[in-house]
Amino acid sequence: LYHGWVLEIGGGGGNELTFLDKNGTLVLKGIAILFILFSHLGGHYTRIFTPCGGIGVALFLFISGYGLTKSDEKNGLQHYWTKRLVGVWLPYVLIQVFTSGLHLLDILLIKPSHPFGWYLNYLMIWYFMFWIIHRWGFLKRNRTFFLTLTGIILFFISREIRAEQSFSFIAGVMFAVHDWKGKIQWKNGMVLLLIAIGFLACKQTAIIRESPQVIYSFIQLMIKLPAALAIICFVFCTNRWINYRYFLWVGILSYEIYLIHGYTMNIYNTGMQMIHIVLVFSGLTFALSVGMHCVDTYLSGKLWKILLYKTKDRRD
Repeated sequence: LYHGWVLEIGGGGGNELTFLDKNGTLVLKGIAILFILFSHLGGHYTRIFTPCGGIGVALFLFISGYGLTKSDEKNGLQHYWTKRLVGVWLPYVLIQVFTSGLHLLDILLIKPSHPFGWYLNYLMIWYFMFWIIHRWGFLKRNRTFFLTLTGIILFFISREIRAEQSFSFIAGVMFAVHDWKGKIQWKNGMVLLLIAIGFLACKQTAIIRESPQVIYSFIQLMIKLPAALAIICFVFCTNRWINYRYFLWVGILSYEIYLIHGYTMNIYNTGMQMIHIVLVFSGLTFALSVGMHCVDTYLSGKLWKILLYKTKDRRD
């Protein structure tokens, strides 16, 4: 398992990361899932870490938008849904089989029964819209407009937890399309962080907390997305001096951790002391995530061969 992960990481070289290459993406995924864990763990004791969950989700959506766009530029939409099937759907089905069983709407991610399944449903909406827009030339040539329109619609029709993420995926797409990696600078990160802190301060006022949902969701959006972008700036501006390899290892397991921790959170209902709950939760979550990652890797390899073989047969 250890040697397999070394190969997966890419090994060798120094600590410096390249903007959103494979290792850089894994580091951000590791940071994102830890932010989500802090939010869900800390939420049982304090509200201080509450914004961390949305920041982590914003990072995941940004990475998805950026990665899909770069993949489209290189390979088009080749094996687009096969990759989603193997990378997203298969691990979800595996954990649901062993936890809550499977139902049609759950399998299709239309109405996930997973405790944090809303994110997967929301992600599939963006996957579908990205595919639609990039499949037809007219839509693709005007993708900025159509993706932004999608984000605006989702902002107004979605409940708060989704509305605040309406432009996170789009931000990743825009970074890839316009090659904005040159804007990843320390001073820009500080500006973005100050924006996030400013809106977080506004959120604490009575007038904002009692305002209509659309205003409250906008405030939330202006906290989560700028904070996520600030983290990206800080990571890639400091990686020459800070070794992010441990986040990279966590990033490899990030999806499995997300799925597993939705159920290991039940440990909080056992009545144990806080320190014992945190230790048991962390150990159990990471141990099960490692096991699930091994199973995912094995089964996804088998599934890839089957799907690619059938695709080849149809072409022949």
